[in-house]
Amino acid sequence: MSGGGQQDETPKGNVTFIAVARAQDRVILATMQHGSEVDLQGVKHLLAPDQMSQVEVSRHYTFSAGATVWHMQASDQQLVYVCVTSPSYPVRHAHALLEELGRTFVAKCGDKAATARDGSLSSECKGLFKKLCIKYDDVGQLDVLNRTMEKVEGVKLIMQENIEIALKNCVSLEAIDKQAEDLQAQAGVFKTRAKTLRSKMWWKLCKMRLLVALVIICVLIAIIVPIVVMTESSKKKD
Repeated sequence: MSGGGQQDETPKGNVTFIAVARAQDRVILATMQHGSEVDLQGVKHLLAPDQMSQVEVSRHYTFSAGATVWHMQASDQQLVYVCVTSPSYPVRHAHALLEELGRTFVAKCGDKAATARDGSLSSECKGLFKKLCIKYDDVGQLDVLNRTMEKVEGVKLIMQENIEIALKNCVSLEAIDKQAEDLQAQAGVFKTRAKTLRSKMWWKLCKMRLLVALVIICVLIAIIVPIVVMTESSKKKD
């Protein structure tokens, strides 16, 4: 890093070239040389039909060419993204560069890619390509950034797990609350039914008592009346 907090733009020889091309007619839409000259015929060779017929969409291809390594990736929009790096450059960084190159190029010039002519988008993409070259040329800074991102992802994963646990606990608490409400409702129904049953049983007991009393009264009448009648008859005879 240079003074003033700005990133050092001096080429380090790790990323020396990036380009975007259209596969169907082998048109190189935009390029950026970064610290060394790259023959564009090499890109044209990559775009040859016999080469492209073997290329799978979104797959990262790598091959050596002299003292450099070429990386290529094709998209489902018939666009081909290319970067050239040093032999010691980590493949993971080259893959990340191609991924970011694809996203940012489509966002900036995607609507022009189908009709643009050779090199016509280089000027428009100059600032974007320069930022990508500077960013991915500094391997040390990339490693620091990746470690930071890994920590961020780790924290995000832990937070997500904590949120899931909290949500499960909330669901459990809601289930317990619902069960308590159901039990309370059932208790209220049981209490109402118990009162109704007790009232019915009380009236039934009263009826039984009245019936027993009537039976006793009838029995007493059946016993007492004949005795009274017999007593009265005996008195008349005497």
